[in-house]
Amino acid sequence: ATTVTISAAEQGSARRLDLSIGRSMIVELPRDAKEVFVANPKVANAVVRSTRKIFIIGLDNGATSVFVMDAEGRQIAGLEIT
Repeated sequence: ATTVTISAAEQGSARRLDLSIGRSMIVELPRDAKEVFVANPKVANAVVRSTRKIFIIGLDNGATSVFVMDAEGRQIAGLEIT
């Protein structure tokens, strides 16, 4: 799987990622995540493996947004998945 590292400088901006059906990528975070939201779970799924590592799995054609938040509700990562 491809590994994507989110830097502290990227935390407020969205990152665009291409993901094929049946493929996955690992997202490494700069700080602990509390919540993960997938806008369209028919397109991709997010599996939290640890507080700083998330697996994103492509399920179907389309686009979705994935947001990762910390315990205070601040955005750690914003991903635009196609």
